[in-house]
Amino acid sequence: MAAHHDSFKSSRPKPRFSRKSLNIIILAVSALILVLMQTGSFESFKASREGKEASVTQQVIDLESIELTEYKTQIDVEQWQHSKGAQVYFVQADEIPMVDIRLIFNAGGARDGARPGLAKLTAALLGEGTQQHSVDEIALHFEKLGSSFSAVSHRDMGILHLRSLVSDRYLAPSLDMFVEILSSSTFPETSLERIRELMLLGVEQEQQNPQALLDRMMWETLYQGHPYGVYPKGTRESLTKMKRKDVQEFYRKYYVAANVTVAIVGQFERRQAESVVEALLKALPRGEVAPALPEPELKIPAEPVHITFPSQQTHIRIATLGITRDDVIYVPLYVGNQILGGGGFTSLLNKAIRQDEGLAYSVYSHFSAMQARGPIIIDLQTKNEEAARALGIAQTLLKDFVETGPMQTDLTATQKHIVANFPLRLSSNGQKLGYLGSLGFYDLPTEFLNTFVPAVKALSVEQVHQAVQATLGSYPHLMITLGPEDPFKNKSNEK
Repeated sequence: MAAHHDSFKSSRPKPRFSRKSLNIIILAVSALILVLMQTGSFESFKASREGKEASVTQQVIDLESIELTEYKTQIDVEQWQHSKGAQVYFVQADEIPMVDIRLIFNAGGARDGARPGLAKLTAALLGEGTQQHSVDEIALHFEKLGSSFSAVSHRDMGILHLRSLVSDRYLAPSLDMFVEILSSSTFPETSLERIRELMLLGVEQEQQNPQALLDRMMWETLYQGHPYGVYPKGTRESLTKMKRKDVQEFYRKYYVAANVTVAIVGQFERRQAESVVEALLKALPRGEVAPALPEPELKIPAEPVHITFPSQQTHIRIATLGITRDDVIYVPLYVGNQILGGGGFTSLLNKAIRQDEGLAYSVYSHFSAMQARGPIIIDLQTKNEEAARALGIAQTLLKDFVETGPMQTDLTATQKHIVANFPLRLSSNGQKLGYLGSLGFYDLPTEFLNTFVPAVKALSVEQVHQAVQATLGSYPHLMITLGPEDPFKNKSNEK
C-alpha cells in the first residue's frame, strides 16, 4: 500500500514554475504596464479597445437605421400537373448532392370524421411493413443507404418524406423502397396494436400537459361541428375501437394521385424530377380529390371557459377565427401579427406584459392559415395571483390595436426585420421544400416566394390595420384560462 502511495506521489506532474520564478514574472509584468502607461502606449491600447466597442455599438445603431433598400429573392419554381391529377412543384438546388421528395396528401385529421385519430394512425403505420419487407427490414434498408423516410399527419394534410443522396447508387434503391411503401403497405396488426398503445398513452399524458389541454379546448370550442374540431390525436374511445380495415379504407380513399401535391428540391434537373414523379405516381391509383372543407361557424360561449388545473401559473389564451391560406390579406395580416405578438421581444404584447409589467416570461400571438379559416391566438402564462391583471392588459392592448392599428414606426421596424431575415428562411433544401408543399397544397401562385418581400415592403399602415380589423376585429374572441382559480371571477370580484 505504501509503495503504491509513493508511486502515485512520484507520478504527479511537477509545477511548471517555482514560487520564486512566479514572483519574478509578476514584477516584470507590473513594470511593463508602468512603462506602457508612461509612454502613452497603454492609453493608446485602451482607446483602441474602446474604439472597437464603440464600433460594435455603432453597427447595432446602423442596423436599426437601415433603409428598406431594394431586395430580391429569386427562387425558380417549376410547376406542372401530372396526368393522374397530381400537382408537382420542383426547385433545382445544386448546393449539395442531395434531394428531398415530399408527398402532401389532403388526408389530415380533418378527414377523421367519427373516428378521431384515424389519419394519425394511418400515417404512423406507413413504413411499418409491406408485402415484401418487415418494419425492421425497411428501417435497415434506408439506414444502409444513408436515406431517411418519415410519415406524419397534421389537421390539413398527411405527409410522406424521403431524403437521399442523388447518386443513383443510393437514390435508386431508396426510391424503390418508397414506391413499395406507397403501393403495398400491409398495416400489420402487431404494429397497429403497438402504435395504438403509444397513442393511448399520449392521450393520457396530455391530461397533465397544460398546453395540450388548452389546445384541445380551443379547437373543440372554436370549431364546434366542424372537421377542425375533431381531435386529431384521437380519444380513448375512438382509438380502442379502431380496426385495421378502417386504416386500409382511409388509405385507399385519400392516399391517391389526384389528392396529392409532389414537392421536390435537390441537385436534380427537370427530366430527373419528372422521372421520379412518374415512378412514385405509378404506385398510386388516380382516385379523387378530397372534397373542400366547410366554412366554420363561430360559436363563442357566452361565458369565458376555465379549466381547473393544479399549476403554479395560470395559462391564458384568447382566440378567434383567422383566414384561409390563400386569402389576399395573408401578407398584411402576417405583418400585423408580427407587430402584435409574433415578433418576439419587439412585439407590443411582449413589451407591455413582459418588459413593462414583468407579468409573464412568455407572451405571443400566432395565426394558422389553413384550408378553412384557421385560428388566431394570443397565449401567455403568469402567476396565479396576477392572472386577472395580465388578462386585462392583454385585452386592452388587443382592443386598442384593433381600433387604431399599428404605428408607422412599428410597421417600419417590422418590415426591416422581415426583409433582413427572409433569406434565412430559404437557406436549406428542407425549408424550400416546406414552402413548395404549401404552394401546391393551398393552390398559391408559384411566384409567391419571389413576391413576398416586395409585398411586405409595399405595405402601408392602413393596409395592415384593415387586415387586423377584418379578422381580430370582425369576430368575437374566445377566452380560455387554465389554473387553480378562475381569473374571470377574480376580475369581477375586484370590481
